[in-house]
Amino acid sequence: MVNYGIIGCGMMAREHIQNIGLLPHGTVTAVFDPVRDLAESAATLAGDAYVADSLEDLLAFENIDALVIVSPNYLHVDQM
Repeated sequence: MVNYGIIGCGMMAREHIQNIGLLPHGTVTAVFDPVRDLAESAATLAGDAYVADSLEDLLAFENIDALVIVSPNYLHVDQM
């Protein structure tokens, strides 16, 4: 199983979460968005994924094999 973490939980993240859910060996285990309501909604869509309080909290979550950065493009470099 590949456990994914999602950074950014807007509309595009919802698409990614649904697509990861279609993978036979993929699941979203943790999400982060500075807008808590978006993160909680994405976590529910993912099947009750962990909602991180910060980017650092997400990165410290041990059950992540891969990250999907779905935040606005101008944030990607700093987040990497």
